[in-house]
Amino acid sequence: MLKSNAFGATLLPGTKRKWGALAAPFAILASGEFLLGLFLLSGYIKSGISFPVDLTFFLMAVTMFLYFVRLLQSQELPKPALIPLLLFVLLIGYILFSFSYSTSYSFAIQKTSRFMLLTAWSFIGPFLLIRDKKGLERFFVGIIAVSSLMTFYCLQMFLEKLQAGQFIGQIEVLGSDYLSLGRTNGIAVIALIGLYLYNPLLRTPAKTVASLFLALTFLSVAVSGARTPLITLVGTIVLIMFLSVKVNRGKITFSKGVGTLFFIILLLAALAVPLVASGVMDTFIYRISVLFNQPGGGESAEGRVERYAVAWQMIQDHFFFGGGIGSFTIAFAHEDVSNYPHNIFLELWSELGLAGVLLFLAIFWGAVRAAAHFIAGKMTDRFTLVTVFSVVFLFLNANVSGDLNENRLLFCYVAIAWLLPYATLQERKPLELFRK
Repeated sequence: MLKSNAFGATLLPGTKRKWGALAAPFAILASGEFLLGLFLLSGYIKSGISFPVDLTFFLMAVTMFLYFVRLLQSQELPKPALIPLLLFVLLIGYILFSFSYSTSYSFAIQKTSRFMLLTAWSFIGPFLLIRDKKGLERFFVGIIAVSSLMTFYCLQMFLEKLQAGQFIGQIEVLGSDYLSLGRTNGIAVIALIGLYLYNPLLRTPAKTVASLFLALTFLSVAVSGARTPLITLVGTIVLIMFLSVKVNRGKITFSKGVGTLFFIILLLAALAVPLVASGVMDTFIYRISVLFNQPGGGESAEGRVERYAVAWQMIQDHFFFGGGIGSFTIAFAHEDVSNYPHNIFLELWSELGLAGVLLFLAIFWGAVRAAAHFIAGKMTDRFTLVTVFSVVFLFLNANVSGDLNENRLLFCYVAIAWLLPYATLQERKPLELFRK
C-alpha cells in the first residue's frame, strides 16, 4: 500500500529501507514520468529560463532516452496502448495526405512537423513511460512543480504592481501568456485536489500544505486576467464537488476530501470580496462584462466569431476531407502564417474534414469511457478523478482558444485516460474516494 505520511511521500516504495526517504526526492526528479510533465509545460517557461539548448526538445530527448533504457529491461507495452496508438498514427498519416491538397505551404509544414514531433510525443509518451499509480503520481507532481514556479512569479508580479499602484492587466510570466498561465495552474489545481485533498492516507500537516498550494494556485488564475481558464476551472471544481456526493439506497457517501475543498472555496470567496472592492480584479470583471455589454461580445469575441464563420464556410465547401492542413490561415488571413479558428472541432473539420473529426473522436474515446466509469462508480480512485476532470477542463478551453498543437496537453491527458484501467490496477488494494 502507498505510504502518505508526508507531502509527496507516496512516490517511492521501500520506505522501510534506511535511505528510502532521503532518496525519494531524487528518484522523483530523475523519473521519466516527472520529466514528461516538465516537457509538456516547458514551452510556457523556457523563455524565462536560461538554458544552452531548447528546453522542450531537450526534455523530449531525455524522456525518450529513459524509455529506451526501460526497453532494454522489458519490451512489453501496456495492453491498452495498441488501439489509441494505431488511431493516432492514422491521424498523422491523414494529416500528411491532406498536405498534398492544402492551400498552405510554409505554415502547413510547420504545423505538421510540430504535430509529428511535440504533439505526437505528448500523446505517445504516457503509454511508454507511465505504468502504474506511482508513475501517474510522479507525472502529476511534475505538472504541480511547473505550476508552482509560475504561480510564484505571477503573485510576485501581482503584489509588485499592487504596491506600486500600477494597473493590473493580464499577467504574463516566464515568457508565457496569461492563457498558458491559466491553463497550467488550472490542471495543477485539479491535480492538487485529487492527489492530496482526496488522499485518504494523507495526514493533516501534509494536507494543510497541499491546501495552501491549492489556494495560491487558484488565486494566481484569478488575478492573471485569464477569463476562460478561470470560468472553466470554477465550473470543473463545482462538478467535482457535485460528483463527490453519492446517494445509494438511502445512504449518503461523500469523498474523503470534499470538506477540505469546501473550506478552501469559502476562504477564497471571502478573500475575493476585498480584492473586488479594491479594484484589483477590474481587468477580469471588465473582460467578463464585455461579453454581455458590448456588441458581438467585445473585440476578442468578435474575432472568434469571424473565424468561426470562415471555418464554417470551409466546412461547407470541403465537408468530408477539409481544405488541407494549415489551410484555414489562407482562407481567413490570406497569408501563409499561423492562424486558427480558436475551436478544435472547427479547426479539424475545416482543415481535415469529417474524416479528421471522426479520427479525433475515436482517439478521444478513452477519456469518454473513463468519465463514464467514474460517474457510474466503477473507477472511483483519485487518479481517475484527476485525469477525467483535467480532460474536461482542457477540452472546454480547447473549444475557445489554441490550435491543434497548442492543445497537446489535451492529447496527453486523453492518453492517460486510455491507460487508467491498466495503471490503476497495478496496486493490489485500491484507494477508494468515497466513504459512508
